[in-house]
Amino acid sequence: MASIEREEWLPYVSEGRRERVARFHFAKDAQRSLFGELLARYALCENTGRGNSELKFIQNRFGKPMLERERDEREIYFNLSHSGQWVVCAVDYTPVGIDVEEMKPISFEIAKRFFSKDEYEALLREPEISRQQYFYALWTMKESFIKADGRGLSLPLDQFTIDVAQGRVQYQQEWQNSRLWYSQLDEEHMLAVCASPGIHKIAQHFTLSDFVRMVTDKLDLIG
Repeated sequence: MASIEREEWLPYVSEGRRERVARFHFAKDAQRSLFGELLARYALCENTGRGNSELKFIQNRFGKPMLERERDEREIYFNLSHSGQWVVCAVDYTPVGIDVEEMKPISFEIAKRFFSKDEYEALLREPEISRQQYFYALWTMKESFIKADGRGLSLPLDQFTIDVAQGRVQYQQEWQNSRLWYSQLDEEHMLAVCASPGIHKIAQHFTLSDFVRMVTDKLDLIG
C-alpha cells in the first residue's frame, strides 16, 4: 500500500507550505493542506512539462497564488480547494476558480446576509427538500467565481448574481464571460468550477492512495 506519511511528502512542497502544515492543530487539516499543494504541483508538471523543483510561484496583489511563467511559455492558471474528504484542483490556460464544500445543515440566514437579493429569492423558491442542495450549489459557484476573478473576498459576495441553471454570473448589471459548473461529488460534498467558455477536460477522481502511487515517480524534491 502506498505510503501517506505526512513527513515523507514535505520535501516536495514549498517552505511556506511546510510552515503552514506545521501550524495546523488537527492532522486531517494538515494533510488536506499538504496534499492540496502536491495535487497542484502534479497537475502543473503534467501541463507544463516542468519538473517539480522548477515550479516557481508568485502572488497577485490580493494574495492569490500564481505560477511564474517562463520565457515564451503559455500562461497557465490553477486553483485549489479542500473540504471534508476532498482535495480538488483546477488547471486552465485562462483564469480558473474551484470550490468544494462539505454540505452540512445550515441556517439560510447566511444566504440573506451574503447572497444578492435575486439569489436569495431564488433560494426561497426552491422546494424545501432540495433547498440545502441548491444553497451549496450556489455557494460553491459564487466562491469559484471570486477565486477565478482573483480578488477573493475583496469582491463582496452580494455584489454579483449567479444564475445557477444557466451557469452564468451577472456583475455590475452585465453578464460576464465566465461559465460555471457544479456537481455533487457524493452525498456530502458539492463542487463548482468557474472558467472561460469552451471545451474543458472532464474531471479525474483519485483516492489518496492512488494519487500517492501516481506522484511517487513524477515529483522531484525541492531544494
